[in-house]
Amino acid sequence: MTLTLDSGDEVLTYFGLRTFTLSSYLHPGIPGVPPQENIDRGGGDLPNMPFKLSSADPNLCWANKTAECLSWAYGKPNCGGDGADALCWLKSTVPNPSNNRCRWSGVEPQPPYTAVKPALNNDRIFLAGWLDQSFWPDGIYTAPGDDALKSDLQAVLDYGLNVVRLHQKVNPERWYYWADKLGIVIFQDAVQKYGGATSATVPYFTSDITAMIEGKYNHPCIVQWTIFNEGDCWGVFNVSDMVDYVRSLDDTRLIDTDSGGGANNYRLADVFDIHDYPNPQQPIPSATQYGMIGEYGGLGAFVSGKEW
Repeated sequence: MTLTLDSGDEVLTYFGLRTFTLSSYLHPGIPGVPPQENIDRGGGDLPNMPFKLSSADPNLCWANKTAECLSWAYGKPNCGGDGADALCWLKSTVPNPSNNRCRWSGVEPQPPYTAVKPALNNDRIFLAGWLDQSFWPDGIYTAPGDDALKSDLQAVLDYGLNVVRLHQKVNPERWYYWADKLGIVIFQDAVQKYGGATSATVPYFTSDITAMIEGKYNHPCIVQWTIFNEGDCWGVFNVSDMVDYVRSLDDTRLIDTDSGGGANNYRLADVFDIHDYPNPQQPIPSATQYGMIGEYGGLGAFVSGKEW
């Protein structure tokens, strides 16, 4: 699509006048699963899990569920490598079941309810793409040239996909130019402190995310900012304050609080974003957050002569 501005300049992108918002719909609800022995549901734990039960009774785990709890798992005492305590994990999503002789688990039924999906220019859109760490065999983080930057993004379309989650780095301006021009949706991660974060991390992180948002603000391909990734460093932050801060810098884009990490379970901002390897699980949307699988897979494809 070519848009001609009043200045006479042409904008070669269908993102030239884009909006990316949340659109309400009726979710069909979640069927309940009564307590099942020898079945686990790993992942998706609410904060401060597990907790100890007063006795070895899986029904106590079920009885302790909260409004945020969509499923639960109970650990049998002295089973396998577990200790003597009866433990309970309440979960904010519905992980896939797996066999485990040391567990009970169940799913809390949910009636139909109002939830949201992402909408591009007011049309709901299913987004599918890949996690891009932008490594190059010779330059590592530096691409060999502009054609290489374009080729990486053209591949998204060649594979029938439409989105890139740019993972924990900021790319050169020309990369975003090609994303704008080719019409590819970008979820932009903030750069993370990978392990060892302390209170001293906070001002550096805040400075970096400010520079990223202010520097890339004018690229319409970017529709969502991701503040934290997994458990890399969010534990030393006031997470709610960081969400408010990013919103103050840019209230035109969606915010992903923590892709696949513990702060995701606080249910802040616009995305409920889970990680699961190797198989995708079910991210449960709400009235204020759409469901996203930020990472899954981890399958290797080793091509002779193309490894480094």
